[in-house]
Amino acid sequence: RPCPFCLIASKHPPQTHPIQPSNDTIGLEKPFVCHNGDAHILISTPTILAFLDIMPFTHGHTLVIPRNHCMNIAETSATDMMSLGAYLPLLARCVMKAVGWKDFNIIQNNGAAASQVIYHTHFHIIPRKPLDDPTFYDTPCTSTIAYGQTRRDLDDRDGAKLAKKIRGEIWKEFVELKR
Repeated sequence: RPCPFCLIASKHPPQTHPIQPSNDTIGLEKPFVCHNGDAHILISTPTILAFLDIMPFTHGHTLVIPRNHCMNIAETSATDMMSLGAYLPLLARCVMKAVGWKDFNIIQNNGAAASQVIYHTHFHIIPRKPLDDPTFYDTPCTSTIAYGQTRRDLDDRDGAKLAKKIRGEIWKEFVELKR
């Protein structure tokens, strides 16, 4: 069975500018379907790709992958790890600005015993609600629980709106860097 992350990467080539908030012609508003590689893309570079998780733990749950296929972090090249490391802080800041929270986890799993489900190196950026949020303990009814959180399917309309908002935050950071 083909790697779903490699399928996503093949459908979303690197962009000249990693992202532009008004550029929706590169598949940025398509729903995520594992078998054909559609995803809510946040950023697309020659070395990494970031997109919303199809079964998020929380609002804004993002995956960051190297374009090159590698099963786990032990098989990931130093070049790919440097790219991942360079983009993780930017993506974490932008996701958190878009969701309006400040706390988050960055998680990276290696192997079945470590809860890795897709065997392609990837990092999870998981925003966390503030402890004083009145809905902090609300749990939707689904069947998958991990890291103390219930996962549910990403709604395509919500995903498209959130992805656009996150891309806007990424664009603001790129504009600031050019000043």
